[in-house]
Amino acid sequence: ATVGDDADPYVQRPQAKTGRFGLAPMILVYGIFATIIGLMDVVTYIGLDEATYVDLVNQMSEISGIDAWTIMPAWTPDMALLMTLSMACLTVSGVLAVACFAMCRKGENWKVSIMLCAASTVMCLGICAFTMFASLGIPLFAIGLVMTVLMFVKKDTFVS
Repeated sequence: ATVGDDADPYVQRPQAKTGRFGLAPMILVYGIFATIIGLMDVVTYIGLDEATYVDLVNQMSEISGIDAWTIMPAWTPDMALLMTLSMACLTVSGVLAVACFAMCRKGENWKVSIMLCAASTVMCLGICAFTMFASLGIPLFAIGLVMTVLMFVKKDTFVS
């Protein structure tokens, strides 16, 4: 028999932390899609004017076969700004989610990971600046809240 850690191979040793948060890939997928869609929409909405908006809604009516004016709001002077701000919030939420993924992937700094995930989640409420996008912002906020809580509970998967 030897003296030291290898003396008894049947002794239960504490499991090493894996440094892996299992839901991290979902955070990455959200982050990538939110960033890309947000940026594309910011570029689209930043120069939106009334004539373009009317054409867009009319095209939606033709493509869908229903009167899109029944669900789309009437044009207001601040509509382009609100739509741009909403999608800017989506973009920031996506970037924060990608940063959160990077921290989760390394399994380092649990507190920073939680803060990044929570900040990404709160930015989803900013999507509701344009009320038509509330149907996107509120579910994303709820999902982000669940992910933040799951990350909070899974502290043991982080090394530090």
